[in-house]
Amino acid sequence: SNEQAQELGARLPDLSFVPYTNVTSKIIVGRLLDMLGWKGVREGNVGTHPTHALTIVNYGENNAHEVFRFSEKMMADTRAKTGITLEREVRMVGEF
Repeated sequence: SNEQAQELGARLPDLSFVPYTNVTSKIIVGRLLDMLGWKGVREGNVGTHPTHALTIVNYGENNAHEVFRFSEKMMADTRAKTGITLEREVRMVGEF
């Protein structure tokens, strides 16, 4: 809601929002993940892009399960630190 966005903005003043409806706003999640320190994080062969925290990259031979687990860590960290529950918008690129 817009009220929740205002409360969160008071706690994280560098966070960006855009109007979504008359009563809701969307958070710029890439910026949020940057603020939480996720840009360029790597665990083994899975990590976030060095310049785009919103993009998870498979740097090696890992399977989709490992990528999924990494995204779960990002989501859990975001929820724990901000109370925000992220929704996954998956786009798989490559051969399967």
